[in-house]
Amino acid sequence: MNKGGIDSEPAYVVTLLDRFDDIPLPYTLFHVRQTPEGAERELGVDAIMLFAKHIGSDIEYKVGMFEAKWVVKHNGNVRTWDPSKKTDLKLSRYTEQLQKQRQIPEGIAVWTMFINAMENLTRNKYRFHRIGATCLWHEAIWSYYTLGKMKFTTYFESWNTKDDLSCLFNCIRPFNFARTIQEILECNTGVPKAKDLTTNSITFDNRRDGCQGNLIIPIPDLSNGWNRNDIDEIKEFMRVHGLRDYYVIDFGNG
Repeated sequence: MNKGGIDSEPAYVVTLLDRFDDIPLPYTLFHVRQTPEGAERELGVDAIMLFAKHIGSDIEYKVGMFEAKWVVKHNGNVRTWDPSKKTDLKLSRYTEQLQKQRQIPEGIAVWTMFINAMENLTRNKYRFHRIGATCLWHEAIWSYYTLGKMKFTTYFESWNTKDDLSCLFNCIRPFNFARTIQEILECNTGVPKAKDLTTNSITFDNRRDGCQGNLIIPIPDLSNGWNRNDIDEIKEFMRVHGLRDYYVIDFGNG
């Protein structure tokens, strides 16, 4: 994005994730993309990533979901990345997305990636990472919102880079996208789930907001190439939950 060739959050996300093709590791990449009918209408995230590891005849998955925000332009000017227009819940758009993320089960890693499009980050007053997007876990952002922002501002006030991200990046050590994936694969966050071979799915319980409900995620059978029925089922899952991108990175028995 900092070369000026990528001009939107969705374009950045798909370009970033497609760079997995450059990683010199044996794996299978599966990607489905579609424009959601209601952007992040249920879970407050753009994309889901599933990391598969084969253990004998079983397959375990670690799962992550994230929201992307383009916060700084190529020229260094900050963007209005959380529109001031009030939502139906009378919250700013990003606050509403954070609240929707509380529905995501605790076993799934959730983060926001904040995209800085500046080419030269040697002078970096907001502490953005110089390589890749700057990321924070949902739990850290939610704590900042509930313990700080919500108490000292009107509850529907928009988020911004100067006040909110500056405070977050100084109080909580942010990390780049590569570190996010490392934390998930090393099981420092998220819970591995075994694939149900009869339904080709995995199920997560225990929502972050404490309410009842589970999330059943369809998994493609990649053993014999891509199956049309798998793709249709995944697209329906994405439509229901308002997801734009669905990725599976299958590392096989490695």
